[in-house]
Amino acid sequence: PSATILSSQGTSFTAAKAGTGIYNITFNSAHPKIAFLVLANCGTSNAYFCTVANITSNGISIKAYNTSGAAVDSPIIFTVFL
Repeated sequence: PSATILSSQGTSFTAAKAGTGIYNITFNSAHPKIAFLVLANCGTSNAYFCTVANITSNGISIKAYNTSGAAVDSPIIFTVFL
């Protein structure tokens, strides 16, 4: 599986698809704060939603679901705030 980064600003990161609807984001440098906010948006319509999990200073995981709760591959947009 693969993940494609279309655009990024600020801290560099890598993205890897870990399975259907599961995307692991690894920061190239550890995040400078222990507590930070992550906002994520999935899909191109209201038919998908996502959760952010496994938040560490080194990265996050984002999981995408449809309205039935099934994992789905989806475009992901996320922002990390200090």
